[in-house]
Amino acid sequence: MATTLAERLTHERDFHDRLEREPLSYQMVRIASEIFYNKDDDGVLWGPVWKALDLRGKVVLDYGCGSGGFSVRLAARGARVYGNDISEYLVSQARAASARRNLGAEFYVGDAHHTPFPPAMFDYVFGNGILHHLELDRAYREVARVLKPGGKAFFMEPLIGHPLVEAVRWATPGRRTVDEKPMDFAAIESSRAAGLVPACRTHYLTAVAALAGAAFGRSFGKASVRTLDALDQKLFRMAPSLKKKAWLSVIEYSKT
Repeated sequence: MATTLAERLTHERDFHDRLEREPLSYQMVRIASEIFYNKDDDGVLWGPVWKALDLRGKVVLDYGCGSGGFSVRLAARGARVYGNDISEYLVSQARAASARRNLGAEFYVGDAHHTPFPPAMFDYVFGNGILHHLELDRAYREVARVLKPGGKAFFMEPLIGHPLVEAVRWATPGRRTVDEKPMDFAAIESSRAAGLVPACRTHYLTAVAALAGAAFGRSFGKASVRTLDALDQKLFRMAPSLKKKAWLSVIEYSKT
């Protein structure tokens, strides 16, 4: 039976509230985040974005801001930051994180399909693993609505197709919401209907093995990711069809 939008929003809010409050689950997510989702300059996912952008003085949206960790990073790079999330608890955490650092970021509780922001407000929109939780057509239209003409959005999203990751997903259904759906290339390309032109980087074919490196410490794990992802990029160039087996993507959407 199809899930209504209201049901989807309830599922997402309740799941992420619960996940954040489970110490073991949160610890596991944090370790994986530090190793694979490294958001520093040396991270393979976000590092190229930081090299390409100067956020000083820019107005940006952290779309699905969660507890505000990424928002803090954006503010540290000189951006004027706004955030939106379905979870009231997570938004309270984000507000506290901003207040502790006197960042002046503003956060709002609400549906990502219908944000409270006026049209053409943002130079950039950023998101980490949110689009695959949403009704894509509505989400794309909303991102396009709040972006300024010529603005860009950057999203890190999981892809469907990596054999090992798919096996883990199948074996652990309780670790995801019932409505989320990893992206495929057709879903990425469907943004064009909303006036968003996508460009996708794929990552992590063999690099998933770097999780074992975490046993030797986070620094070793991060170094393993960088080394194996460099190998993966060579494999993708040699055999582009392997991109369909990648685990993660970073997608740049340009508003036409």
